[in-house]
Amino acid sequence: MATLVTTHLDAKVKTKYKLEDLLYEILTDNLEVNDDSNATVVTKALTNLWLLVQQREFLTFQMFRSLELFPKVVGSCGHFYAVEYLLPMSDFLHADLETRIDLVLNTLSLLQNLELEFEHPIRICDIKLDHFGLTERNGVRVLDADNVYFQNELNRIVSSPSNRCVSHEDCSFFDCRMLCDSERNVCDKTTPNSNLEVVCEKVFLPVSYWSSSVFEPYLLHSMPPRLKTRLKALMSDCVRGVQPSTLAHSIRQLLATS
Repeated sequence: MATLVTTHLDAKVKTKYKLEDLLYEILTDNLEVNDDSNATVVTKALTNLWLLVQQREFLTFQMFRSLELFPKVVGSCGHFYAVEYLLPMSDFLHADLETRIDLVLNTLSLLQNLELEFEHPIRICDIKLDHFGLTERNGVRVLDADNVYFQNELNRIVSSPSNRCVSHEDCSFFDCRMLCDSERNVCDKTTPNSNLEVVCEKVFLPVSYWSSSVFEPYLLHSMPPRLKTRLKALMSDCVRGVQPSTLAHSIRQLLATS
C-alpha cells in the first residue's frame, strides 16, 4: 500500500517537493499512527491515506500548506477532510468601495504568487467568485482546487498530439485556454491565457458590463466616474491577453488613485 501511495503521488506531483516529506506530513497530520500501532491500525491508516491522495484538491492543499495560496487542512476522517473556514468573496460584493478595492489588490497579489512562486505557473481552470475566500485579514485564497494545475501539466493535457483541434474552442480546458494551430491541427502550448484574464472577466469587471442593461455585481462595480474610462480600457486589455505583470501594475496604479 505504501508503494502504491508513493507511486500515485509521483505521478501527480511534478515539483521539487520531496514526496517522502509530503507523505510523512499527511500521515502525521491526518492519521493516528504511532510506533505502537498494530498491523490492523496501520493498514487502516494507509487505506485512508490512499483514499485521501486520490483527491486532487486534498493533495494541492497539502503540497502548498506552508504558502498563503489555499486553505489549510485541519483534519480528516477516512476519505473526508476539513479545511479552515474562510469567508466567501461573494459576501463582499456590496461592501464599500475601499473594501472591494482592497480585495482586488489582494487578489492580484495571490495571482502573482501563483505565477511566480514555482518553476511552472499554477493555473486555475475553474474560476468564479465563489471559488475565492478571505481570511480574517482579507487575505485571498483559492477555495476550489479540483481544477488547479501546473502549466506544464496542463500543456500535456491540452496540447497532447492525440488532442486534434479545428478551432480555438477545441483547446479549452474549462477556463484554461490555448489557441489552435490550424496548420498542424494541434493546440499551441505557447499561447495559454492567464489566470488574470479570466479573473478580470469573471471576478473584477467584464467588458460586457458597460453594454449590459442588467446589473450584475462584480468587485469593481460602481467605480467613481473619473476612473471608468481608464478602467474599461484596462479590462479590455486584460481579456485581450496583455502581459499579466504589466496589466496588474496598471490596475494597482489606477486603484491607488480612487
